[in-house]
Amino acid sequence: MTVSKRIEHILEVIAEVHKAAPEEDRISLRHLRIDAERFVAARHGIAARTVSSQCRRELNLKNIAELDSHLEDWLYSGSNELKSVVTEHCVSNQDERDVNTFFSERRPIGLKGN
Repeated sequence: MTVSKRIEHILEVIAEVHKAAPEEDRISLRHLRIDAERFVAARHGIAARTVSSQCRRELNLKNIAELDSHLEDWLYSGSNELKSVVTEHCVSNQDERDVNTFFSERRPIGLKGN
């Protein structure tokens, strides 16, 4: 069984933001998230709007700024809220395993070297 496409796309966006976020300064991740959505969309041959929708609507967020806030809190402070939000919307045990693996393999930037 494979991870659902929407969870896969959401995790790919998070991974791209994680790779691109600077370690030196805490910044707003909005532009990095938008670039990541475009990159993931191009990789899968779908519209960036589809990926953006998955990142907001599929996670039942009020607005996309809420995702940016969760991303920043996870990357810079080690908050588990982002993982919780994604896990809540998993549709299979495989999705949950993949989400757990994803977050266990990536350390928040703010905690590097700690």
